[in-house]
Amino acid sequence: MNTGVVTAFIPLPVKHLTSGQYHDLAVDLVAGADDAGAKVMTFMDDKLGDLWAYNLCTGRQPDTPVPPDRYPSAEVNIMSHIVQHNRTAWALRAAKSYPEIDRWVWLDYGVMKQGGWGQLHPKMTRESLTRFLRKVATTTEIPDIIPFPGIEGKGPVYQRCNNWRFCGSTHIWPAKHLPAIDKAYRRELEAWIDLHGMVPLDLPIWALVEKNNPELPFRWYQGEYDATQWDNYPYGSAE
Repeated sequence: MNTGVVTAFIPLPVKHLTSGQYHDLAVDLVAGADDAGAKVMTFMDDKLGDLWAYNLCTGRQPDTPVPPDRYPSAEVNIMSHIVQHNRTAWALRAAKSYPEIDRWVWLDYGVMKQGGWGQLHPKMTRESLTRFLRKVATTTEIPDIIPFPGIEGKGPVYQRCNNWRFCGSTHIWPAKHLPAIDKAYRRELEAWIDLHGMVPLDLPIWALVEKNNPELPFRWYQGEYDATQWDNYPYGSAE
């Protein structure tokens, strides 16, 4: 299987990382992907106002409390949500540019910051990413499934609550399913905002995409906000 990695960066006035720190983290992301022979497509030039959910979300309140260590205001929190909600749109653009790629892996631009707190939460590293991408590339026995790491099993999706069904920062998408995944995601986000009038994180939307679109072959595996997102990938081979 030909495997690609897609990521994106839009600078926001967040508190926990500077733009320079994000770029430093992405160095290992790109290096790990290169080591695995994966095509890397990074979107760096988009503006927040150009993203598909900008008009849908701007001027509303976030659905969950604003983390004070990350965002100086609800407005900046909403900006971050708008970026999160654009992942599948970027992946579609990558797939259009490289139609020979069979499977795209979304990785958040700052994903390498995760993990590293104790033995049970190993830090994400260049080497762990390379092993993961090699396994993704050799997942040939079940090429059409949509694997994803998550913390919890299926359950109700509530407003104003965290949902840990998906981790969110790592996604594995067969190119053939991307149009349907993107359409389903947009539909679920629009329905949420129409019903609740508030802008959610991406996580409850992903849980609803899985729940309400049984024709999409999602396959959960256990992962946390650390290297287990990659180490626990249960298919293929890293050899």
